[in-house]
Amino acid sequence: MKNVLRSNKNRVTAESGGRFLVRSVFAFCVLFVTVYAGCPKPGKSDRPGENKEGDRAKADFQPTWDLHEFDVNGLKVIYKHTPKNPVVAVRMYFDGGCSNLTPETAGVEELLLSTMEMGGSKKFPMDDLSDALEQRGIQLHAAAGQDYSVLALKSTKEHFETGWNIFSDLTVNPSLGELPLKVQRGRQLRVIRTKMDSPDSQISISAERFFFPRHPYSLMQMGTEANVEKLTVEDLRAHHSKLLNPNRMLLVVVGDLGRKELEKKVRKAFGSLEPAPAKPIEAEVFSHETNRVKYVPRDLPTNYVLGYFSVPRPGQKDFSAARVAAAFLSERLFEELRTKQRLVYAVTAGTAVRRFNIRYIYFATKKPNEAVASIFKQINRLAEEGVSEEDLDEMRSVFITKRLLDLQTQSAQAKLLARAHLVAGDGSWAEKSLADMRAVTGEDVRRVLAEYIKNIQFVLLGPAKVDPQQFRAPKVHLPDGGKE
Repeated sequence: MKNVLRSNKNRVTAESGGRFLVRSVFAFCVLFVTVYAGCPKPGKSDRPGENKEGDRAKADFQPTWDLHEFDVNGLKVIYKHTPKNPVVAVRMYFDGGCSNLTPETAGVEELLLSTMEMGGSKKFPMDDLSDALEQRGIQLHAAAGQDYSVLALKSTKEHFETGWNIFSDLTVNPSLGELPLKVQRGRQLRVIRTKMDSPDSQISISAERFFFPRHPYSLMQMGTEANVEKLTVEDLRAHHSKLLNPNRMLLVVVGDLGRKELEKKVRKAFGSLEPAPAKPIEAEVFSHETNRVKYVPRDLPTNYVLGYFSVPRPGQKDFSAARVAAAFLSERLFEELRTKQRLVYAVTAGTAVRRFNIRYIYFATKKPNEAVASIFKQINRLAEEGVSEEDLDEMRSVFITKRLLDLQTQSAQAKLLARAHLVAGDGSWAEKSLADMRAVTGEDVRRVLAEYIKNIQFVLLGPAKVDPQQFRAPKVHLPDGGKE
């Protein structure tokens, strides 16, 4: 299962750090978007606010999306044509993620995909597969996630024919032998046994289970020791048959290929798959009725606190505004609690990107009660004061430029297209997301702070005792008669 806390902490965006970091990223991004994305060159200064024309040109840049969609016996295919690019990215998505699991089967999808990736297929046995990949520089990757799982191929156009043959046969006819199962089972058990060693990992897992009780997100794709130890080749084959339903699969291809040639390949490889009825996964907002705090005692030098609360998912109104608001909040908390008050060792806030979406507040401190009280004070202060148009324009530009830099790779473009279809539920979101970010206003930032920061589910990991009253978020009020 993806660790939301870890992945968001590693983002080089305004979602962590202070104003210095934001300005540094901004200046760095302007340079690279100018070189790689075809933006007009900045004027005399790269500093935000001093080069209005260059900043505006960058913010208005829109990548081209030469998209084609077709259906092969229920399998939806999205093809993005990227002329003259020598790399081809192919990604087969299996929808459902943790929704495909039960408490008794958690771990099977992760083990299935890793065994597929290592063990080869009917036409490409394990030893032959390894040689074919290494000789041609072809990359295969498999991953199991909360909303979907994926088998991915990256190849040069020169070796795409071989890469496609390996990828398609591996998808439909994996070997799933005893040796790769034994190796991957051992690897997975080692990960499970060490998962709770890291405080960040333990608190992230605890927060998922606390916020999503009796929900698929409470299950780890990595599974439990008891489950993984007893999984057999027959279990993997049964789960593979369950995943191989065209109505629950999505194929995304990004590269410089002929549309007709690609469609012919897809029909030959996957046209014989039998579609079965598939109930859509309804991604409603998952919410709670009140603030709560769960104390997990552990002998540590400090205390780790992670709070989750619901926000819209990608494609819904306020998703972009929630991301911008979280970035401003993260910056404010860093400046006040870390730099000025020295109440925390680390603090950040951010927004996840998934079907049942959350925003989080994370901090590490020896004084959790005082720190959380200060956090609520800063939230209210930010909602009351708002943000300047200059700061808002800079923050939007950081998000947009980061997105443009991400889209320089074929794989990243394929991921965004898949996320639009599978998470946002709207294929056009991949193109509209930049416009949505540009449309965020200062009033939107204040409003989402007041509307969504409520019913926070906190988990505290460490030696300190918590005062539940301090963790009850006060109502955020907007000045000037603003609506909450």
